Amino acid sequence: MDERCRQRFEAAWMAGERPDIAAFLPPNDDPNFLPTLVELVFIDLEFGWKQGGAESRESRVLSVYIDRFPALREAADLPELVEHEITCRHAAGEEVDIAEYSEQFPAARERLAQLVLTRRPKGRLGQVLAPGVMIGDYRLLELLGEGGFGVVYLAEQVKGVRRRVAVKIIKPGMDSHAILQRFEAERQTLALMHHENICRVYDGGVTDSGYSYFVMEYVEGPTIVEFSRSHSLSISQVLKLFQAVCRAIQHAHQRGVIHRDIKPSNVLVADQDGTPIPKVIDFGISKALDPSLTQNSLRTEQGQIIGTPQYMSPEQARAMGADVDTRSDVYSLGILLYELLVGRPPLETDRLSTVGFDEILRLIREHEPLVPSRQILIDSAIVDTSGELPPTHRWAARRVKGELDWIVMRAIEKEPNRRYQSPLDLADDIERYLGNDPVVASPPSLVYRLRKFARKRRGVLVAVTGVVVALVAGTITSVAWAIYANGQKELADQARQDESLSRRHAEANADYLAGILRRSGRFSSSTRSVHSVILAASADLDEKLGDDPRTLTAMLYEVGRTHYDLGDLLTALPHFRDSLALSESQFGDSHRRTLLARWWLARTHRDISDYPRAIELLDAVVDKPDWDKTLSPLERMECGLLLSECYSLSGRPEHGRELLESFQLNNQISLRPLNLDVIQVRIAHARASRAAGEIDGAKRELSDLRDELTDDTTLPGFALGEVLAELGSTHRAIKEYAEAESCFQAAIQQSHESNTWTHDRVQLWRNELAETFLEHGRWQQALSQSVSGLLALQVRLGPNNVQVQQLNRQSPNPWANPEVGVLGSDAPLDLMERAHAELQRLAGSDSTIAVLTGLDLAYHYESHGSFATESEVRGDSFQKALSFYSSALESSIVADNSTLAVAVANRVARCLIEIDETDVAREVVAELMRGADDEESYLTYETRSLLAELDLKQKRIAEAVALMDDAHAGLFRTQQQVPQLWIGPVLGGFVQRKIALLETTAPNRADEWRIVQPWFTGQLPPPDQQTARP
Repeated sequence: MDERCRQRFEAAWMAGERPDIAAFLPPNDDPNFLPTLVELVFIDLEFGWKQGGAESRESRVLSVYIDRFPALREAADLPELVEHEITCRHAAGEEVDIAEYSEQFPAARERLAQLVLTRRPKGRLGQVLAPGVMIGDYRLLELLGEGGFGVVYLAEQVKGVRRRVAVKIIKPGMDSHAILQRFEAERQTLALMHHENICRVYDGGVTDSGYSYFVMEYVEGPTIVEFSRSHSLSISQVLKLFQAVCRAIQHAHQRGVIHRDIKPSNVLVADQDGTPIPKVIDFGISKALDPSLTQNSLRTEQGQIIGTPQYMSPEQARAMGADVDTRSDVYSLGILLYELLVGRPPLETDRLSTVGFDEILRLIREHEPLVPSRQILIDSAIVDTSGELPPTHRWAARRVKGELDWIVMRAIEKEPNRRYQSPLDLADDIERYLGNDPVVASPPSLVYRLRKFARKRRGVLVAVTGVVVALVAGTITSVAWAIYANGQKELADQARQDESLSRRHAEANADYLAGILRRSGRFSSSTRSVHSVILAASADLDEKLGDDPRTLTAMLYEVGRTHYDLGDLLTALPHFRDSLALSESQFGDSHRRTLLARWWLARTHRDISDYPRAIELLDAVVDKPDWDKTLSPLERMECGLLLSECYSLSGRPEHGRELLESFQLNNQISLRPLNLDVIQVRIAHARASRAAGEIDGAKRELSDLRDELTDDTTLPGFALGEVLAELGSTHRAIKEYAEAESCFQAAIQQSHESNTWTHDRVQLWRNELAETFLEHGRWQQALSQSVSGLLALQVRLGPNNVQVQQLNRQSPNPWANPEVGVLGSDAPLDLMERAHAELQRLAGSDSTIAVLTGLDLAYHYESHGSFATESEVRGDSFQKALSFYSSALESSIVADNSTLAVAVANRVARCLIEIDETDVAREVVAELMRGADDEESYLTYETRSLLAELDLKQKRIAEAVALMDDAHAGLFRTQQQVPQLWIGPVLGGFVQRKIALLETTAPNRADEWRIVQPWFTGQLPPPDQQTARP
């Protein structure tokens, strides 16, 4: 069964829904249909009887399932399902007539006969067993405790080695056959762990009453927190104990076990010959019982919380724990270390006991703890009411402050990628601290502090509610054709971690790794992870594979493909070039690898408008006499059509048409059943036709292809989006603007529906749509499209990217067009807000495109506020801009781009000043000033001008004048760096601040600045030779 399908089904139950099994099933003729059905019925039975009411339970019986899905009666797992239903009903307190089940399900009679012999009477469910009861070879002595999944007894082993042990017996209701199988598999895994700091599992089995049990090492001792307090351990001693716990968890991780429940009560300290030995207990029981229980363990049947939420990672509280990995244990270890140093966890039990389940989950995900040293001082001040902190508390805070603060806060980062990546990494950094060596953890960056600030001041930086957003964007690039429907995330993770990238493998393995690279580049969740994969894979390729040129050839080619697919053409070029040179020397001029490298190098030159070089390379491919034995018919067709297009675009349309006739689509290709390769060739044919002036032929080809794809739902949706965009370009070429707009909008919409809205290609569609609007005279629509599309590409690809530079030249500049005026009416902003809301819903609020369109909206509202004459409109505009900018500060895309983060923070400060939140604005500017030391960045001087405005508001005139003079000189020198689309807020905002200052210091000169309009000129006047001072 598809694990993601199971997780979605369980998540629906946990969200309070009653999911319909049929909606999660594959087609009836799919080989996975019956296994999936059986698994979903297992889950549905368990949830239905645990959480459902009487009506829900009535429908959760096998007879009802079989009426709906007759195939169940023939399932080999039917006896297990019957037993599972009985178990669920029994646990819910239902009387069960097993004889009735035997008559109804003959195939289950043998299993039910065993069940009759082992099932204990209902009246004993949940009772505590009395001392002296035998469980296998173990005599129970006393009850030690009860958890969410079992009851733990102190027992004595009476056969073999006589010793005291702990016996944990699984609670009733968790003992179906399937659960027992998983439980036994986990027990065997735990038995493999041999580490002095892990409580060993000695034995296990099933009681006479039919319930599973574990026999574990009995650890007689306090929790690690209690031991540290009672023995007044020094910080160094505490850290030594904690390191041992980290290494124990690392040992378990290496054996494939994640604890998921690290907390003080699961770390006990035993005394062995006078030496304290920490012991980790309760390893992975919740995971062992049932995959669904690892996600459901927060709730009991009554909806109450079990376990200890104070130590849960944010990912355990998010999406039902679907993305929990070993880094979740790192987080819990960090919380444990926090408690060891401070005396309590960041989230206290008293606080959690007063709120509901959903609020607890929110706190786990969002609560930002104080650093340990600060928390020590605050807690000590609360306890000691004299006003003078005891010296011991001040000493403890000083001892923790700095590197230990950093270590703890890194371990408990909300985002797993920002934490230590393993318990061993955490232990090693503590070792560096103890050895007085520099630690890996470091103070939070400016970007990070700004994001934290935005979260902490959420009450002031209010988010706009009830609004939102915009036409989305999508992903279509050549790599998508090759890897659609594969496991992208897993492969990306493998590529990121796989050390075999540095080893010499055969060419086949190089191709495999290359596939991983392309997958990661095409579908990764963020630009950061994509580029980290590529950099990791391509770094020092010459050094790593220098003595294996055949493998190096393949890797250079594939890394080039990955850069190409990301739109990074200039980086792709040298990889293709080197791959071609190596391939020619290793394989010869006519080898398939050589031809492919030459073809893709040509394609890259075509995309940067270097048509002569592209033609030279493609001619060398087409002229090979035996290329028909090397390339497939479809590859030859696409290569020839690319050559035709290049000739036409280079000003030699006659050669283009000649080649187009030579490579006309024949029936062998045009009548083939559609697949991704055929679609790609037919698009290439339409492009070549358009370039050669054969517009009608291009429209006909693309229209036919669009209709075929619309009717064929078996092909991926991004293929239809690509065709629609090409058809839009063709309509635009002959000024059929309405048709072109319709095609581009449909292509973008198709990217929504096919979940492919994150790639740079769709940003190009948006820009082409903006140009179409512009040519059609629709200025406002052009503005809303081009700003978002260009900003997205600038952030994703960088300002030096060829496509970005080209778009910078092509993008409409409505500020310079008198027909646009000052943003006109509010209608475009309303449209953009509605679209942005839809984008957040589809792509997620932290997705790249959602963040970028939010920034676009913020920019427009800030500009709107700048020109508004009514104070209420002005205030509302800046308030809306503030909310969108503040949300952006919390996003990962801003965290990965420090320049953008500072730019956004400057915008936040400006908006705060405009709505008279000067105290908060000063906090933001103070954070910015700590990092404003780049004398060559316009951002440094914008920040100083903001501080000048704040000084002016507080009547610190001399300081304001000095800062404004410095800011003016710096901005004048660096103003060419300001992105064209932000000239208004940055330079225009400076002009307004300058005027405000002059009105106080030199009113006669303020009028000179009122005619300065950088919104239209893009320039500031030179600095004054002499500034009027108070």
